[in-house]
Amino acid sequence: MEPHAELSAHLLAFVDVLQRMYTPILEQTGLTRLRWAILHLADERAPLTLTELTKFLDMPKSNVTYHIDWLEEAGYVERRPSSEDRRVTFLAVTEKGLEKVHLVPGMIKERLARFAGRVPPEELALMDAGLKLLVERSALLLEDG
Repeated sequence: MEPHAELSAHLLAFVDVLQRMYTPILEQTGLTRLRWAILHLADERAPLTLTELTKFLDMPKSNVTYHIDWLEEAGYVERRPSSEDRRVTFLAVTEKGLEKVHLVPGMIKERLARFAGRVPPEELALMDAGLKLLVERSALLLEDG
């Protein structure tokens, strides 16, 4: 088996593990993966326009708008018009939304702490180094589109 084929298999398996880890955590928050991602992006990249969010998610505006409508009705986000250009709308996370968006990383940290307690320190160091390298080189993965 070619090294890149094995890497591909490992990456797909790891993505599956991450999805299975995030799903029950997100279920506890009452958010879907996409709605949590929207909250997270709006918080991390503030000020974020609806157009920027749509481009970042690579989704049709109508789909993104549907989820923003849901988040707005739930009190997690607000739409705020630009003071400079009335065609531009910013997405702002409310205090209630910030509570939700910050809850997930804490829950992930708790889960990883339990995991770390069952793995030898030298293996954790290898995993950390491998993930760090993967993140550093991830731009190369995206170059081909």
